[in-house]
Amino acid sequence: MGIKSHFLLYFLFLLFLPLNMASQNEKIKLKTYKTKNYSIKYPKSWYKYNWHGSINFSPKEIRKKDINPYNNHIYIIKLDRELSNSKTLEEIVEYTKGVIVSHTDKVNHVLKKYKTKNGIMYSLELASVYRNYNKTEIHHFYKIKGIAYDIIFSFDVNYYKQYLDEGMSILNSIEFK
Repeated sequence: MGIKSHFLLYFLFLLFLPLNMASQNEKIKLKTYKTKNYSIKYPKSWYKYNWHGSINFSPKEIRKKDINPYNNHIYIIKLDRELSNSKTLEEIVEYTKGVIVSHTDKVNHVLKKYKTKNGIMYSLELASVYRNYNKTEIHHFYKIKGIAYDIIFSFDVNYYKQYLDEGMSILNSIEFK
C-alpha cells in the first residue's frame, strides 16, 4: 500500500470520526432536573425520586433487579443552614468526614480540592464497612451563595464500578445558579 492509500484511509477515518462520536452521544439520552438553585443532568436509564428531604437518582436497572436503590444511588443534600453559615467549606468537609468515620466500622478516604465551573469543590472518596456492608461513596462539596451542598454517589461495592462512569457524569453535570 502506497503513501497515497495510507493518506486516503487516514483522511476517511478523520472524516467519519465525528459522525461515529455523535451517534454514541445520541445513544445516551439525558434528562435535566432543575431547582431554583441548581440543575443536574442524568441519563434516561436512571430515575429521580425524593427520599428524606433529598433528591435522589438511581439506575432503573437496580430497581428492576429488586436491589435496594437506597444503597445504590446519587443524592443531593442541602446542608443545614447553621452549619453552612458558621463554617468554611473546608470545615464542613472535615466535620462531615468525622461524622461518617464515627458511624462506620472501617473506612479509607481520599480528599481532594478542585477548582470547577461552580467554584471550589472538595471531593471526598470513602470506602467503608458498616455491619458487614461494604460501600463506596464519592462526595462533592460546594458552598454557593452561603449554602453548602453535598452531592453523593453512594454504591454497594458490587455495583460501584458498573455505575461509576454514569455517576461521575451526573455529579459533574451540576450547575448552580
